[in-house]
Amino acid sequence: MLIHFSAGLVFLNVSPITPHIMEGYEVSRGTVGLLVGCILLFSALSSIPFSLLVGRVRINVLVLIFLFGISIPVFSAWAPNFTTLLILRICFGISVGGLFPTLAPVLMSWFPKKELPLMNGIQISAISAGIAASFLLGESLADTIGWNNTLTLFSSVSLISTFLWLILSRDSEKTTNTNLSFKQIKEVFLSKITLLLAVADAGPLIQYVALSSWLPTYYFEIHNMSLSDGSAKTAVLPICGLIVVLTAGFLSLKFNRRKPFLFASGIVLGIGGFSSVIFADSPFLLLVLIVYGIGAWLYTPFHATIPLEAEESNPEKAAAITACIFTIGGLLSFISPIFVGYMADLTGSYIYGFGTVGILSWSLVVATIFLPETGSTGRNQKNYK
Repeated sequence: MLIHFSAGLVFLNVSPITPHIMEGYEVSRGTVGLLVGCILLFSALSSIPFSLLVGRVRINVLVLIFLFGISIPVFSAWAPNFTTLLILRICFGISVGGLFPTLAPVLMSWFPKKELPLMNGIQISAISAGIAASFLLGESLADTIGWNNTLTLFSSVSLISTFLWLILSRDSEKTTNTNLSFKQIKEVFLSKITLLLAVADAGPLIQYVALSSWLPTYYFEIHNMSLSDGSAKTAVLPICGLIVVLTAGFLSLKFNRRKPFLFASGIVLGIGGFSSVIFADSPFLLLVLIVYGIGAWLYTPFHATIPLEAEESNPEKAAAITACIFTIGGLLSFISPIFVGYMADLTGSYIYGFGTVGILSWSLVVATIFLPETGSTGRNQKNYK
């Protein structure tokens, strides 16, 4: 859990302090959007190559290497310019692209299949807890110790998790006879279930990253909220994730079906996301954010479990499917914070950017229609390979 929490602390920790970074480095909104977009892009580009190492290099060793990689932004306090800070976050993105697909076989090795949705829920809730902590603490810490020292402080948790893994991790190997070749990775990448899972997740991810990156600044610049108040309101999203994902994990033990939860999430987040923009001055804004936060996170443990439950799944194939989802989702979503920032620079309004990502979020509903049901009551999946 600490690994996922530490990754969440770094992923969006620039969002609450974006105005400080813009002022400190004298960069535009579109440029500062690269600090989040680069993580998504480079995690997408690195996921598939690193997934080829699963089954060839011991899982514990791979995880340790990637953990050192996600700790690199600990040097943010000494970044003399924007380019250096960007490079540090690119290193984080590359390492995340290898880390999360590699952790899929760890789950399959450590826990029985029935408990996988619950464990996915716990891990995803740890990510949301990290994001929430960065939103709640970012602005106040920046005022106290400086925004660059704040980024280093958040990244130090990744360094702690690295040393704990080195000392405490147990054997994660699961014996298989399959080391996937690049050709087999390509087949997994182009399989119907992989593409559907990727499209299902990409739209909500595009919207969530855009809103999480820019809502604090949007509320601050357009609706005259203080930066700390705007960040606190945006923190409602990952706080909801912490509660909802844990609840969904327990629900997965009671209900065998996955698709109803994906449908429900898609409808709620499709409506709630843009509502968090247009109802910024409403007394019901907090309620709107809670509703959107529920929709944005409810589907995630069920979605993450489908590759582990798919027919003929094994650690290598699960890692490959997860890597492919990371790649497609990352490539499609990395542009979202940059796009919203540049649209605001060009038009003077955030509405065009937020409206576009709001439309794309409905991909979860559309893709779920065609996904197989992988729960124990699901139908035969042969046509989805």
